[in-house]
Amino acid sequence: MFDIESIQAMFSKGAVESTQHFHDRIKAREIKYADVRRAIASGEIIEQVLDDSPNPSVLILGFCRENVPCISLLALMTINYG
Repeated sequence: MFDIESIQAMFSKGAVESTQHFHDRIKAREIKYADVRRAIASGEIIEQVLDDSPNPSVLILGFCRENVPCISLLALMTINYG
């Protein structure tokens, strides 16, 4: 189970990776990366799919600009350092 505070902390530290697909989609939708960060910073998890493949995912509902809702789908990875 993931919590929004941990996800927000990862974003604030810059401990995230984004795919080319992500960049293509936000460009096509004319959304700025800062808008996505703002939406996650103000957001809440509305759905978790822990058995999603290849990684668990969460849907986050937040606001990218004043009164403009944004839904973000994040695939979450855990890293094994040992």
